[in-house]
Amino acid sequence: MTALQKHYRVAEVMDLLGVSRTTVYRWAQEGRLKIVKYGKRAMGVPADSLRDLMRGDVPKE
Repeated sequence: MTALQKHYRVAEVMDLLGVSRTTVYRWAQEGRLKIVKYGKRAMGVPADSLRDLMRGDVPKE
């Protein structure tokens, strides 16, 4: 059995980082942040992706 990873809603990421929704989605498009879809409409940011972004461990273009 694998442990479930925590996911942050886009609004939580916005609040934690003090950025706009547009910025969060732009970072995802650029590959700096991973957003996964679960369910029909719900999306979340995996905790490890958010942690990597905050540490500066993001892929370079």
